[in-house]
Amino acid sequence: MRVGLVTTQWMEERPGSAREWVPAAAPTAAVDRISLRLHGWGALEGLGLGLLSGALAGALIGAAWASSQTVVTMWDFFAIPDSAQPSESS
Repeated sequence: MRVGLVTTQWMEERPGSAREWVPAAAPTAAVDRISLRLHGWGALEGLGLGLLSGALAGALIGAAWASSQTVVTMWDFFAIPDSAQPSESS
């Protein structure tokens, strides 16, 4: 990128092309802002946020599970309660 007194020049990717870069220019007085997109950094930020939120959710769920005194499993729904069991008296 070259910012001159009269003209600002840069390279931009041609739309619909496979990484083909073409020169572009605009009058410096017409340039409001310059934005650079760094996709690699965005991907790393997303990965970091995902890891942190996943670790936090896992810690909260693990702490809640560990603090519960009873663990209900699928097989508990099919168990016969002790009061319904026949008593063994001889």
